[in-house]
Amino acid sequence: MASYYLAIIGTKDCPIYELEFGSYRQSGDGISKFPPEIKELSPFILHSSLDIVEDVQWTTNSLYLKSVDNFYSYMVSAFVTPGSKYTISGANLGVGPKFRLEEPAD
Repeated sequence: MASYYLAIIGTKDCPIYELEFGSYRQSGDGISKFPPEIKELSPFILHSSLDIVEDVQWTTNSLYLKSVDNFYSYMVSAFVTPGSKYTISGANLGVGPKFRLEEPAD
């Protein structure tokens, strides 16, 4: 079963929304199965990826940045918003990148 940590980062790199959830596929219950040490580190892992997202967003036309960063075997993906000079700052609709930390596949 896959586990996810979703965060929407706003201006000044502050999280606007955070959610930890699991998949319902393969008889999942929708509850995250991250180990306790990863649960504590999730916000730090995603914030450490902000610089990478800021660099990568200008090299592609895609709004979905798959596998921007990895932490051990956990993958960090990002969605960026279009139409702003600095997407990271959240100038477009007051919302910056949306990050997802995905648990490694079994």
